Amino acid sequence: MDDGSSPSTVELVFPKPSSSEDFRVELSSDEVNNASLLLNDTLLSISTSGPVELTYNEADRTVDVTAEAPTDVNLLMTKNDVNESWPWHSWALDTTGTTTLHADLDDDGLHLSGDGITNAKYATENADTENVDSGTISVQPDADGITTVTITNKKSSSGDSLEIVTPSAPTTGNAITVTNGFAYIDDPEQPVNSAALGDVVTIVANDRSSEGKTFTGWVVNSGDVTLNDSSASPTSFTMGDKAVSITAQYSTNSTPTPTPGGGSSSSGGGGGGGGAAVLIGVGAAAAITAGVIMMSPVDVKGRVVLADQAAVPGAKISLLREGKVVAQTTADENGSFSLKAKRGSYELTAAYTDANGQLIHKTTNIKAPAKDLTVTF
Repeated sequence: MDDGSSPSTVELVFPKPSSSEDFRVELSSDEVNNASLLLNDTLLSISTSGPVELTYNEADRTVDVTAEAPTDVNLLMTKNDVNESWPWHSWALDTTGTTTLHADLDDDGLHLSGDGITNAKYATENADTENVDSGTISVQPDADGITTVTITNKKSSSGDSLEIVTPSAPTTGNAITVTNGFAYIDDPEQPVNSAALGDVVTIVANDRSSEGKTFTGWVVNSGDVTLNDSSASPTSFTMGDKAVSITAQYSTNSTPTPTPGGGSSSSGGGGGGGGAAVLIGVGAAAAITAGVIMMSPVDVKGRVVLADQAAVPGAKISLLREGKVVAQTTADENGSFSLKAKRGSYELTAAYTDANGQLIHKTTNIKAPAKDLTVTF
């Protein structure tokens, strides 16, 4: 029982939903809510500053968050399968003042809409290349206060990067999309996302010095406009008769180091089991930010046997990195075990008590992902 003296964590196990079912959970605390859902190949974590309802469909890759009052929402999704269009194993989003938020991930990119997306921070990570991309969404909301954008993968000779695009041009004027920055015409306090033919538009790059990155110049992706000074911020251009897309570039000599995010502590017994585990922490600090992004969980699977290949049921399996346990589970009646962990090198320890009551353990070095491991005593 929680007497209110300290934050509590409650583990709830539900029947595993089919791939086509919606998974719904209500986070009801008036203060901070934290929850993590580990399903087939996806870990979805959420942290909010107030009560919300979360709906998630793993098959469709859709996330919906609704709140009665404006709420800060932090989302983090990690997944194993990637493709040419979306090579990012993880994405994170921080919003403020949200009452409705929709995220839809498909081969075209990450589609976002809601009333807390303007000025929201985002980040993605490719766990294979350790490439991290992050920034702030500067696209302005429509007349109803809803911002709609798509984050897409953009390929170049220097590698993958991200681009934020609007689904369609506004009804008046031509669209202006500034990735990692914003545009204005007369007043820098009033950013714009469209301009008429002949308007003089000023663009300003976001300050990313806190990330160890320095602005190096602008790239005009489309629109056939000429910048007064492509290496300066702010700079300006004269609007033509086409939609304009411009990206601020930064030095890459200081790439943020991925740091484990919140919500992975429940994954020890995962890996395609019979249930989906939900951890709900009430009063805990928000664990997910766009600058703190976790690598995709991958499988570590194997079997514990004796020298004669007899199974060792009930063996305790621990995965350690730098002496710290990062995941644990127990071998089933066949000696089989399955864990989820970030990619990398680990020590795997198996321990059991023999018929004489003696504790026996064995440790081996592995790399995740790993399948068909055999620990022999």
